[in-house]
Amino acid sequence: SSLLSCVFGTAAHAVKAVFESESLVRCVAPAHEAGAVQLYVSNNGQDLSQASTSFTFEQVAHVSAVSPHVGNLGGGTIVDVSGTGFLNRDGLSCAFGSLPPLPAQYISPTVVRCIAPAVAAPVSVALEVSNGGVGHFSAQGVRYAFRRPIITSTIAPAFGPESGGTLLTITGANFVRTDALKCKFGDVDAVATFITATAVSCTAPARAPQTVAVQVYSTDQRSTAGSNVHFEYKPSVALASVYPTGGPVSGGTEVAIAGTGFLNGTSLRCRFGTALGEHSVPAAFVTVNEIKCTAPSHAKGVVTVDVTTNGLDYCDTKTTFEFHDAVAVSGMAPSSGPVGGETRVVISGSNFADTGNLLCRFGTTLVFAAFEIGRAHV
Repeated sequence: SSLLSCVFGTAAHAVKAVFESESLVRCVAPAHEAGAVQLYVSNNGQDLSQASTSFTFEQVAHVSAVSPHVGNLGGGTIVDVSGTGFLNRDGLSCAFGSLPPLPAQYISPTVVRCIAPAVAAPVSVALEVSNGGVGHFSAQGVRYAFRRPIITSTIAPAFGPESGGTLLTITGANFVRTDALKCKFGDVDAVATFITATAVSCTAPARAPQTVAVQVYSTDQRSTAGSNVHFEYKPSVALASVYPTGGPVSGGTEVAIAGTGFLNGTSLRCRFGTALGEHSVPAAFVTVNEIKCTAPSHAKGVVTVDVTTNGLDYCDTKTTFEFHDAVAVSGMAPSSGPVGGETRVVISGSNFADTGNLLCRFGTTLVFAAFEIGRAHV
């Protein structure tokens, strides 16, 4: 009969029924507030069946957030789904897009826990929840993204001072442009700056001298493919003195620098002044407390001297070196003396300075010289 209907509680919730047999009809439940009602069948739209059964309208699960909202392609990520209307019963499940539903763990009426499945390629899907009994899934469309795992391959430089501040370039694969991108130095996080999908930069935090593993990860993608990359914290370089304390503007002066924390390597350099590259010269390692370098040409004046062991980070403690006009000798008197020495020789010229280290060289022999104030000779 065209009047065949199912009545859910009252006539206001009557719906058309489909006849299957004298003992079976089918109907689609209407919208109804949550709760149990009596379900009747009517052949004429007026009279209800004497017998009825109980039907319960349940609140459909509602998803508001997922955490984390990103995971690896290989699956296995534990995802907490927040929302309302979750029921603690068999059939509670999660659906990641069109993939087959998976069992969910009930935590509370507002939280269920799912384990992400594996997928073949990066994709963003809606993550929905069903309480199972009615077979309906939520439909809020909250997204969950499958990404390739982040891989860390190389780091440069490989060491820096314990004071931190080393700007590192890290290469690898599957880096993503996000504010959640981090570098982890052991158990200490630092902000990472995205460069490309295969390179990021980050600044090393301060740590005591040690070697630590370094990983790049995203706080919204909690797992990575791991890393065999390490960064070594070295004792910070501290300078004590330079000798000599000055030299000609033409450069070429061999300068001995005393201090602590020097390392023997190709990145060991001295810098005269503050220019990053123009006045930076290679240094020769002598001991952990001494290095030598040749002063470059430089404009006249007093400049700071500092040292780097990794080619990037210059030490905080500095000394000074004075570039002065080159000494010029114009004459001397007398021009000869006995082989036994002790002849007082007056040397005339320009740009002599009373440094306390004034020397004359006779062949290969050095002797101290006395500076005569007000005169252009020694």
